[in-house]
Amino acid sequence: VQTCALPIFYMHVDKALLLWLLGVKDLGLYTAALAASAVVNSVTNSAGMVVFIMTAKEIKGQGYDKVVKAFRMSALLWLLFGGMLAILMPFFLPFIYGNDFAVAVNPARMLILGSAFAGLAVLLEQSMRGQGRAYVGLEGRLWGIIVMVAISTGLSKTLGLMVICLAFGIAPICCLAC
Repeated sequence: VQTCALPIFYMHVDKALLLWLLGVKDLGLYTAALAASAVVNSVTNSAGMVVFIMTAKEIKGQGYDKVVKAFRMSALLWLLFGGMLAILMPFFLPFIYGNDFAVAVNPARMLILGSAFAGLAVLLEQSMRGQGRAYVGLEGRLWGIIVMVAISTGLSKTLGLMVICLAFGIAPICCLAC
């Protein structure tokens, strides 16, 4: 049960913090920006499933080269497609959600980077799970939550929505670092 609860909490802590610290209007902008920025997420999610299967078949401690190759390929795809998405975001977001959401373009651009780091963290977590080390990813997520809460509560009143987006991007870097 504990291996399931923390990832679910991790996926929603940003929205709960945003609602608590900034309110419903910013939550709406953030949700639209997050949905638009995560368009490319299927790339790393798919890679994560493949890496899990590949590493589960390997002897414990082996398969590092396959993980590195998948990580590099996913990072390259994120750079390519995420960059294209960032360039197209001023047209894409208002077209899908309406002109009222044009102010969410820059938060969406920042969330693209955060989504990329989150996807890459999932890829590494899946490789660790495939090797029987499920708790390593949980520790990273816990540190990510702590960092996200600290940044958000400390700076949201002065920097607003952008600081939540920044915290969303820094939290998965903590996951990667663990």
